[in-house]
Amino acid sequence: MLRQPRSLRLVTLCAVAVCMSLAACEIPLGSDDEPAVYEPVMGPQIPTNAAATLPLPAQAWMDRSLLLATYDETQLAEMASSPMVILPLRLSLSEEGATAIRRLRQLNPDLLVIGMFSVLSVDQSWNTANQRERFPIIGPIFDLMQPHRMTTTTGAEPLMWDGAPMVNPWTRGGFKESLLNRMMDVIAAQALLYPDILDGVFHDYMSAFPHLYPGQEDEPNVGEVDMDGDGIGTRDDPDENVAWVQWQHQLLAQWKLRFGPGLIQIVNGRLPHFDADIAGFTTGIAYESFPTTVWGYSDEEAMALLQEHLEPGWLGPARGNTFSLLWDRNGRRSTFCRIASMLLGQPYVLTDLNGFVGRDVLAPPASTPIGPMLVEDKPTGGKIFSREFVEGTARIETSSNGMTVRAEFTEAQ
Repeated sequence: MLRQPRSLRLVTLCAVAVCMSLAACEIPLGSDDEPAVYEPVMGPQIPTNAAATLPLPAQAWMDRSLLLATYDETQLAEMASSPMVILPLRLSLSEEGATAIRRLRQLNPDLLVIGMFSVLSVDQSWNTANQRERFPIIGPIFDLMQPHRMTTTTGAEPLMWDGAPMVNPWTRGGFKESLLNRMMDVIAAQALLYPDILDGVFHDYMSAFPHLYPGQEDEPNVGEVDMDGDGIGTRDDPDENVAWVQWQHQLLAQWKLRFGPGLIQIVNGRLPHFDADIAGFTTGIAYESFPTTVWGYSDEEAMALLQEHLEPGWLGPARGNTFSLLWDRNGRRSTFCRIASMLLGQPYVLTDLNGFVGRDVLAPPASTPIGPMLVEDKPTGGKIFSREFVEGTARIETSSNGMTVRAEFTEAQ
C-alpha cells in the first residue's frame, strides 16, 4: 500500500525541535569539538516489511538531471513502471522532488526510491542562491564541509569529482567523528520533513584510498593526497588509510542507525568487494560500467564476482533482498546487463553520461523464475550461465577468453 505522509503539524514540530537541539550545541561550523552530551537526530524509520519481489529483468531508473518536477504524466508513468528509481538526494528531500515522488508512488505503490549522495566531497555548484533555495539540504552541508577541504603533499587541492574538492576526514590522529555526526544530523532533520520519501541511499563512491579526479592526476606538481599535512601521501601513511576507511564505515553505520534496519544502502566503488565490515552494511554493490568495470574484468569474471558477493553472509540484505546494480554506463552492453539481471535476480541500469537513456524497449517481458542460475563449464573453455523461467530461458555463454559469444532470452514454445 502507498505510505501516507505524517501530518504537516507533526513534521513541523519535529523539524523545529531538531533545529532547536542543533542550535543549542552552539559549536561553530568547521569545529572538531563535540558537545558534552551528544544525541543524534534520528530520521524517519524506513519500513522493514519485505520489498516486492523484483520483476525480472529488473530495470532500475537512474536520473541525475534534477528535472523530475518538469516531467509530464507520460514520463512519470514510464518512470514508475520501474521497480526502483535512483535520484539525487538533494532533489528527493526537497518540496519539488517530494511532490513528484509522491505521484510516482501513487502510480506504483511498490516503488523503491533511492537517494544518490556523494561521499567525502563538497560540490562547489551547490553554493548558489538558486541551488540553496531549491534544495534546502545542501546549504547546511556545504557550509559544514567547506572548511574541511583536503590538500595534497604540494598544497594543491585534490578533486573527488570535477568541481567537487575532497573533504578531509582527518583530525587529531583519527577521523572527524563530530563532522560526520553533524552532517548526518542535517540529513536526518531534512528527511523528517519528508518521512514518506526514501527507501535507501546510493553512496557514490567508496574507496580504500582517495583517488584524484581523472585528468587532475596528470597535472604537474599536483602531489599526493595528504590528510594530516605531514608530507606523506595517504597511500603510504597507515594512520590516514585507517581514517579514510573508518569515515566510510561509520557513514554506513550512521545511516543504518538513524533510518533503521529497513534502509537500503547501495555502494558504488570497490571497497565492499573485499572489506567485510563495509559489505555487512551494504545492501547492494553498484558495478559501474558492468561487466568490464574500471578494473578490466572479463564477462565471465564479472559474473563470478557477483555470484561471490551474493553468497549469504557477505552483503547485508534489507527488506528481504539484496539490490546490486548492473550498471551499463554508456549503453554498449545493454543486452548483457538485461540477461545478467534475469540470471542473478538483481536490477540493472542503462545510462549515458547525463543519466537515464530511456525505457529498455528490447527487454524480455517480465518473467517468473523456476529455479536459481546454473553454471556449466564448456569442454572447449568458457561457461554457460542459464536460468529457467516459466516464460523461457535466460542464457549467457562465454568463450575460452571469458568474453560473451551469446546473451539471450529464448521464449518457451
